[in-house]
Amino acid sequence: MIIVGVCLMVGSSLVFPNFASARRIKNDTGVFNLVNRYIQNIGYDKHRAAELTESLKELFPTLGQLKSITGLEEKINKLAELIKDKISYSKNIYELSKIARDKKANCYGYVQLVYVLGKAIGLDVLAIEIYSNHTANLINLDSGNIILDLGNESGFYISPVFNWNENYRKDERGKVWMQNEGVKVDKFYKVVQRINEQGIIAGYYKSIGVDKADLARQERRSGNIARVNELYNEAIEYFNTAIRYNPDYAMAVNDIGSVKDDLGEVAFSREDFDKAVKLFEEAIESFSLAIRLNPYYAMAFYNRGLVKIRLGRTEEGIADIREAITLNPDLRYQLPPNIVEKL
Repeated sequence: MIIVGVCLMVGSSLVFPNFASARRIKNDTGVFNLVNRYIQNIGYDKHRAAELTESLKELFPTLGQLKSITGLEEKINKLAELIKDKISYSKNIYELSKIARDKKANCYGYVQLVYVLGKAIGLDVLAIEIYSNHTANLINLDSGNIILDLGNESGFYISPVFNWNENYRKDERGKVWMQNEGVKVDKFYKVVQRINEQGIIAGYYKSIGVDKADLARQERRSGNIARVNELYNEAIEYFNTAIRYNPDYAMAVNDIGSVKDDLGEVAFSREDFDKAVKLFEEAIESFSLAIRLNPYYAMAFYNRGLVKIRLGRTEEGIADIREAITLNPDLRYQLPPNIVEKL
């Protein structure tokens, strides 16, 4: 049987069904079934995954159109544009339900979005953690790898296609990957750790859970506000509370060192030199602990180096400063000229 034409009668008009639209709706439904699956892959239960899928369907109704793009690099660009068009950057929002509600995300939130949406349209998506305190997506292609980083206010970064094993090597501890010389990838991604699906849900906070991580971040934020207002003892209390929530929180440990350094400068200005030296030594202890928690934490090396130089331990201090600059070259531009001369 040959069907010559199909139409519907509406009032006195003939209306032909839009089969292309019908196919698109069906395809979009299939894409969001996959979104639901990948939301569950990163730790959300079925009920929450179903709710989040509906929210993402409202936010990204054209997602299914990206699935038909055959060029993977073009598909990655279109996905990045789609997400950044709908979701703006915010420092403290990383949980999917809050992202869907507020239409804002930080780097951890963007990583989750790229994972669930990218996998649904056929991309092979994982993630990397960048030292310190940043996360981006790693997308595998037949021809190599691409780093996609949406987690900043200015836009997004898409690396050139590169070969992972040619551009990165395992460090001597076998825990992180270090960039080789002459790589294609931006130097910001110098020290990284690869993250699997289960790790994506909370970035480096995965070991303590999302709720405690959020509390730790709130306490640290309050501590930094107190420090700016020179409420030093109150600041230390906030940082210690953050560490109780997250014992491996290197940034909060580093913050305690910074407060001890501030207090040492106050004591020095009052010519209480014994107290100043004691506080500077305590600051060094905090920075050293932060480095033990995260051996690639550039700011802790930087801070420890400056305090050592202040105490006359110049060679040790310069060694720390050099390590800090190796991990984060931008720190060089924050140094006083008299220290730059010694490098």
